[in-house]
This record gives sequence, C-alpha cells and structure tokens, in this order.
Amino acid sequence: MRHFNKIYQDYLAEETAISNFFPVMSGINDPEFISSVYNPGGVHKRVLAELRKQNEHAEHAGIKANLRKLNSDKCRLIVTGQQLGLFLSPLYTVYKIITVIKLAEELNGKYNEFDFIPVFWMETEDHDFKEVNQAGIFDRQNQPRIIKTNLADRGQIPVRYYRHDSGMNALLDELQQMLQPTEFTAELLEKLHGWYSAGANWTSSVSALVNDLFAESGLLQFFPGEAAVKRLSSGFFKLLIGENDEIRTAFAGRSAELRKAGYQNQVKVLADKTFVYLEDTGRRRQHLLKGDVGFYFKNQEEHFSEEEIIEIINDEPMKVSTSVVSRPVLQSYLLPVAAYVAGPGEIAYWAQLGNVFERLKVTEPVVFPRISATIIEPRIMRFLNKNDLLPDAISADVNLLENQVIKSRSDQEENPFDELEEFLEQKRAEMEKYITGLDPTLAAIFAKSFSRIKQQVENMQNKIVFSKKQKNQHLINQIRQIHTSFFPLDLPQERFVSIVYYLNKFGPDFMGKLFQKLNHREFRHQFMEV
Repeated sequence: MRHFNKIYQDYLAEETAISNFFPVMSGINDPEFISSVYNPGGVHKRVLAELRKQNEHAEHAGIKANLRKLNSDKCRLIVTGQQLGLFLSPLYTVYKIITVIKLAEELNGKYNEFDFIPVFWMETEDHDFKEVNQAGIFDRQNQPRIIKTNLADRGQIPVRYYRHDSGMNALLDELQQMLQPTEFTAELLEKLHGWYSAGANWTSSVSALVNDLFAESGLLQFFPGEAAVKRLSSGFFKLLIGENDEIRTAFAGRSAELRKAGYQNQVKVLADKTFVYLEDTGRRRQHLLKGDVGFYFKNQEEHFSEEEIIEIINDEPMKVSTSVVSRPVLQSYLLPVAAYVAGPGEIAYWAQLGNVFERLKVTEPVVFPRISATIIEPRIMRFLNKNDLLPDAISADVNLLENQVIKSRSDQEENPFDELEEFLEQKRAEMEKYITGLDPTLAAIFAKSFSRIKQQVENMQNKIVFSKKQKNQHLINQIRQIHTSFFPLDLPQERFVSIVYYLNKFGPDFMGKLFQKLNHREFRHQFMEV
C-alpha cells in the first residue's frame, strides 16, 4: 500500500472524502444498479453482436458459452483494459485479467437474473510504443533484464499498425539464452515463435497469448479499433465534438472539486484540449484542440470547422479515437459494463470523470480495484525465513533495508571480548602495583607481557570483526537478492516482470496457481509463495 497514490489508498479505505467521486463499490451488489447499465435503446445490442463476431473463431467451451450469453438482455460485462505490452507485460496486466474473471465468477454464483461475462479491452489505439515495446525477466543469474524488439518507434502511430519483422526471431533467441532452461522452455518458445512470427500484427500476437492463458476461463477480447466498432462509435464522437465546451466544463468542475477535497488531479485540465484524437495523413494520432477559430492540431496551421470534423467522423471513422478521459466513457457507451477493473493510477483519474459520464448520459460502472501481488519464489522464501523477514517488511529502499537488517542482527549479538578488554584495562593498574610491589625489576617485563596480551586480544577482535564483515556480506547478498526479486530495477515486481518468465520456470500450471492463491476481494497487496 505504501507504493500507491493517496486517492487509491483512500478509495480502498472507503474514505468519505474520495468515495463521493465514484459510484459506490457496493453497487455491484445492487440489482437495480446492475440493471441500469444496459441501454437497449442505444448501441449496446449492436456492439455486443460485434463482440460475438470478434470472438466467434475461439474453440474453447468457456468462450462459446459466453458468446451465447451475449444474445440475452441479461448479459452484463466485467471489463478491464491495458496497453498491449510485449509478451503481455508487465505482470499487473495478468492480475487485472484474473480479477475480471474471478469477479465475474463470483457474481454469476450470486445472481440468477444476470449473466456476467469477463472482457479484456485490447488497447489497440495506444501510441506509446516505447512503453509497450519491452518486457522484463530475470536471467540465469537472477538479475533483472529488459528485452525489446528492434522495431523503430514510429511516433504517435497506434500500436495496431505495427507488425513484427525478422528481428523477432533474434529477440526470441536472446530470450531463450537469458531464461533458465527448464522442462517447459521448448514448448513456451515454440508458442512464442508461432505468435510473434515475422509479419504478425502486434495486436494479434498479444491476443494469441491472452487466448492461450485465459480462454478456458471464458474471457472475451474486445477490439475497439475494428471498423465496425468505429462506425458504431461515431455517435459518441459527435457528442464529444458538439458538446465539447459543456463536457470540458464538466470535467474541469469535477477536477476542481477533487482538488478542493485535498487530492491531486491525475489528468491536467487544459483549456484548448478536446477529448478526441484524429489521425493525420501519416496515421499519427493528433490531439484535437479547439480555439477561437475552430478546431486545430498543435503546431499545425490547418484549422477545421465543426462541420468538417463531423464529416471526418462520418466518412473516415477509423481516424477517430478517444483520449484518456473519454475512453472509459466510450467503453460504457458501447457496452453494458457493470464493473471496470482498474489499477491505482486508473482509479486516480477515474475520480475526475463522474461529471463527464453524467453529461453524456452514460451510466458510470463500479470501479473495482485489481489484484496487486508479489510472487515469492522458493529461493527467495528461504532467504526470508533464514533472516526472519516478513514479506511486507521489504522496503523499496535497498540501503534502508540493509541497514535495518544489519542493525537488528548487531543488537541481538553479544561479544564477550568487549567485556574482556574492559576487564584488562580496569585491572592493569592493580596488576602493575601488585607486580612492582613484589619485585620492581618485573615492571618492564609486566609492561611487555601485558602489551602482548592486549595485542592478542586485539588480534582476536580483528578476526571477529573480519568474520562479522564476511557474515554480513553474505547477509547483504541475500538481502539484495530478496530486494531484486521484490523490486527489480527499483520497480515493484508487478510493474516489471513479464508472465513469460514464470511460465518458463514453473510451466503452464502456474496460471492455475495464480487463480487459486490470489484473492480478488483482498485489496491489500498480496504475497504469493510458489
């Protein structure tokens, strides 16, 4: 919890100051609220039909069963979404999907009047390629390593336009050289070579990996960048343009209320920004701005009238996409979303969105926190036990952690040689007086003898200090290995490591262990022993 923002922490604690900015989390237990998220008079039915088409080629029984449920007005969706990181990185993406699946299972066991279906919103519109073009692993020396493709960053072009080239084979070979060889390596690499082959679309590669991991759970995937979905979204984008000033005022008002309540805004309130992106002639996403003379792109002279923007939405819907503010609202405009599973950062900016949902007459779903966890491998668990450390005591600051452990050990140890040195100094004058009283000529001999005794004690003390240093160095090495496992490259494990690392080390059954051991109703950070 200490690594999360204040809005998230207060939201989990159900603090009144922040709870007022969200639909109550208990709304997921309210049939009236769940009924309200379905809009039969809008586009929900038509978009659900597209969702069926997008998943109709799946062979798993769980997906087929959920596709049939989409035909009913009873269906409600539990949704999460995420940027499409290389090899489904980082690990918290997997935790979000597990949370969606487990929450849907829970609600299906509770209600007969609704069918809850887990859906992963494939964020194909995102253009932050530097962020998705990497995956973290631990190598054969248990050191954190980052791997990347050799694809060039094409700027603001959506990730759905990216395709892998022949360099992907070299990257997978590099991955194989880094990973610890196990009985599972060959099968995993064979799958990755199939999904991430030269010419494969970036989206389809991630989709295949998601399907392999979660299809048995009935997870559906939604692709908002498909042409049919874009056409069905056109009414929403026309609202964003036609009511831009009112929507911006609503967003600014809620943001000001949040600041007044003592919280920072996650998304800046900027005067000219709309909540729409348009692709230019080079497929680059440009944030559409609105000034006194109409709509325009930053640092470009061309201007558009409202009528011209509406014409683009009608005739070229593939060019239009949402901003970080409008995407959550579009999601519920298109689909009957009962709950959205979000991470700490997302929950922080959802607090600014309530007025926008209200202005666009879209029912805001319950925002449900994703699972947050650290996986503890057997080697790390042994180090923790050996050093009497609890997982939640592992500080993100490695130096602070080392000092705390070493000080704790020093306070517990007693060195009897410290008392011996004190005793000799106390007795020196007494012994010298006794010796010289017997025979004054023995004074010089006593001085030399005492000096040799003291030197021997000092030598032993030095050996003790050296031994302690060696012992502490061994301890420090173990502490650093623990810290690296918990915070690779000083990042929380869930924000760095890719699931492929654990699939290679523990095999496909590892996913079952995640589902079994992680509790979607435990909102505190969890620690899972493998």
